[in-house]
Amino acid sequence: MAEETEEEAKEMQENRDSALKSINAKGKMWDYALPKLATFERFGQLSELAKGKYLEAISQAPDQDTYQKVFFPQLASENGAVTSPYIQNASAQILQESFSRILVQDALDYLGLKGNLKGDYSGKYVSQLSEEDQGKIIGSCMTYTTNNKVQDLLGTANQSVASGLEEMLIESEEEQTA
Repeated sequence: MAEETEEEAKEMQENRDSALKSINAKGKMWDYALPKLATFERFGQLSELAKGKYLEAISQAPDQDTYQKVFFPQLASENGAVTSPYIQNASAQILQESFSRILVQDALDYLGLKGNLKGDYSGKYVSQLSEEDQGKIIGSCMTYTTNNKVQDLLGTANQSVASGLEEMLIESEEEQTA
């Protein structure tokens, strides 16, 4: 394998920085992709919560990065209809591609795992690995985040249920002091 040039190394770093920005779990791209990732077969009724999160996200203007990556390419193309399935599929694809452009160490950190990488993985980008290894890493990162996003939605839904009863059954501070 030939040594990479300084220019190639710089480009890889820029791609990595862009990828890490895209996969930031707080980004809207996850909310756009969630209905596709949180399928009914896997998450049952929770997939309806994912659709609700998608509708909430889509009702707000996207940040510049998301607009450039998801909306602009479709809007600039001939017959570029920006439909819900397009947004969900494009967002999921961008997230998957982003995981391929990060270092293996970044993926390990993303999953909250600690330890030293085996020599074959040290200093390598996910895209430099075998297709099988890439699939395992990208799949694990995507599943990990999808599970966390759905778990957050369930926590929010449960909190809403509890607060409804709290409001009905428990005296407020103003009522206690009256």
